[in-house]
Amino acid sequence: MDKKSTILLIRHAQSNYNIWEMEAMKKGLEYLDYNYRSDMIDCGLSEEGKLQAKKSSKLVEGEKVKFVFTSPLRRALQTTQLMFKSAKNKPKIIVLPILRERLEAACDVPDNIEDLMVEFP
Repeated sequence: MDKKSTILLIRHAQSNYNIWEMEAMKKGLEYLDYNYRSDMIDCGLSEEGKLQAKKSSKLVEGEKVKFVFTSPLRRALQTTQLMFKSAKNKPKIIVLPILRERLEAACDVPDNIEDLMVEFP
């Protein structure tokens, strides 16, 4: 029995952080000056990102997707929702923390940024 499976790899659509990062780089800000803004923690998709995800839903519309594995980060969850909520075959959505960007150990999980700023001014 020779059954073929296809794996699609999809990165999340544009996030608000992506926009902020581009703007910060244009202003010449250093990485540490913009990367740890508390309002960018687990930020969602930008308006453009939402449009990208909706447009991408057309690309997978005809595919017989059984499973969608996604990161638990807001931008990935929003991309998944926008791409697959109207899928005819209703694939099973599975959230896997290991799919997060840079989650290799407990030290990679950030604490509340405000608490850390108090502890380490």
